[in-house]
Amino acid sequence: MSVCYYNKNKSYDNIECDIHGYIGNVRNYCPDHAALEEELEGCGAVIFYFDPDKAGAIPVVELTDHLGDALGMPEKGEAYVQQVFDQGVQFGKQIKAKYPELETGVMFMLGSGVKSAQSKSSFGSMLSLLGIKNIVPANLPNAKKSSFLAYDVEKIVKDNPDVVFILAQSKDPAANKKLLQSFKKDEKWADLDAVKNNMVFILPFKANPNRSAPDQMLKLTAQTLLKAGK
Repeated sequence: MSVCYYNKNKSYDNIECDIHGYIGNVRNYCPDHAALEEELEGCGAVIFYFDPDKAGAIPVVELTDHLGDALGMPEKGEAYVQQVFDQGVQFGKQIKAKYPELETGVMFMLGSGVKSAQSKSSFGSMLSLLGIKNIVPANLPNAKKSSFLAYDVEKIVKDNPDVVFILAQSKDPAANKKLLQSFKKDEKWADLDAVKNNMVFILPFKANPNRSAPDQMLKLTAQTLLKAGK
């Protein structure tokens, strides 16, 4: 995992970072690590490398703590991490009050097949922060290499998550609504309580680590549940 922090007095057309040094988006590049590293160094960016296994249980948030240390701003890093965890607790309480029976969940990326968010990914971490147990095991093959993994459909049905989140494929509300309806009508998911109880949701398009900082992503995920039915 690499995280870049850039000199805000310079202008870099291809990189957007927020105040925490979190990479919001890297545009116009193929995901070639070596090429990206060369380009970042060439434009004057300072690159820090972190081992995700040592970045805490929720790396997308706790990495900010390490980044604060690296940048000589440990207090800011610690404050941000605490802010996000506190935010998760508060949202978790609101969700529990609205859905007392909600215990487990899963996040899907739909496409040519169905892939599930692993627990330490940015998406899976949203479940953990909200106090929702991810049904996807943490020890699946390639869990350290990809945010989304193939997970047996029969196992998912057997685990029967209380809530299902589906990643938005576009900004188009109509297309996302069609995606949601298609999932609900798919016979292989018919036995899920989440389908029967209308607890399947499309996440907002911005609820993505490439488009929002962790605190914003958490808020969007929580509000998807809290605003449902209103």
